[in-house]
Amino acid sequence: MQGDDQILVEIPGAADPERVNSFLRGKGSLVFKMVDTQLTSQLQTYYAENPSEVYTDTGALKQPDFLPAGKIAAGYYVSDSYGIDELQKFVVVDEEVGLDGIHLESAATGTDGITGRPVVNFQLDSQGGDIFYKLTSTHVGDTMAVVMDGKVKAMATINEGIRSSVQISGFTATEASDLAIVLRTAALPIELVVSSQQAVGATLGEDSVSAGLKAIAVGLALVIILMFAYYNVSGLVADLALLLNLFLMISVLSAFNFTLTLTSVAGLILTLGMAVDTNVIIFERIKEERRLGKSDIASIQTGFDKAFWTIMDANITTIIAALVLSQLGSSSVKGFANTLAIGIVSSVFTALFVSHLIFDATVAQREGKKLHISWRKN
Repeated sequence: MQGDDQILVEIPGAADPERVNSFLRGKGSLVFKMVDTQLTSQLQTYYAENPSEVYTDTGALKQPDFLPAGKIAAGYYVSDSYGIDELQKFVVVDEEVGLDGIHLESAATGTDGITGRPVVNFQLDSQGGDIFYKLTSTHVGDTMAVVMDGKVKAMATINEGIRSSVQISGFTATEASDLAIVLRTAALPIELVVSSQQAVGATLGEDSVSAGLKAIAVGLALVIILMFAYYNVSGLVADLALLLNLFLMISVLSAFNFTLTLTSVAGLILTLGMAVDTNVIIFERIKEERRLGKSDIASIQTGFDKAFWTIMDANITTIIAALVLSQLGSSSVKGFANTLAIGIVSSVFTALFVSHLIFDATVAQREGKKLHISWRKN
């Protein structure tokens, strides 16, 4: 919600604004009408033999003279792979509305318990249930059409009288999902007005991500230089752990098919900074132990042990905040939060375990090796 009378809708990856508008601007135009199968066959034959008589100058369907009063011609449309309505054939429906869509309370897709085929289930209010039961009871064996904005979107054969809980079958999974959306959106009891509509193009998105990646590269290079300049060879250990941390983060994001947005890049940059901070805490602990006169091996072990809970406390509180943001935030905030949460886990792993493993392999397990953790003599 935005304010008292506005709704913010974010649809990632939506390439067809017209389809979005067709959902948002549903305004009570969904109705159920009976199909006249005999006249439908006659209509299709007539249009096939007289292609010039199909449309008027304004693009509307011409109503042939042989259609009696109370019957109208309509197009049957099916959504293609891009979600755009595609005319399949022509049908004749009753001009009288059998049931208005304002009586719909809910609609969802499901699976037939016997055939396993996709179905659409929708619920009517009490008044609509009475109207629909009377309609279906008197037209058992006939075909009923779901008409939205003058377009027939679906047709089904009535097998028995139906009251409030309705199930329509005979669709693919995609068609069932689209029909459920139509039923939920086209019969809104109010009219929605689109006050503004914006689309972030691929070029703008690529430029933003490219700028973010450059920021990561520059920041990473500066961190590597600074860590080596301050902590000597031990700084290179932190740099190696930092590069491994970045590799793990990108790998996990790719494995879960997360989209790399500008906010995700911001999460990557922040996580790299936090990962360096973790190594700084460990190194300063080790330097403190060396000042107390302990050996390099003892300083490494004690430094990691003492830094463990300090690091865990700081990162646990951060990851809790990240998880809350990933559940309650908007789409852009979720991208940042997801990246931050993944980065925290990988940075803790690389700092506490990978760095420790490298120190053990280069110093603790090899005689004569000295720990270089500062350019100054401690």
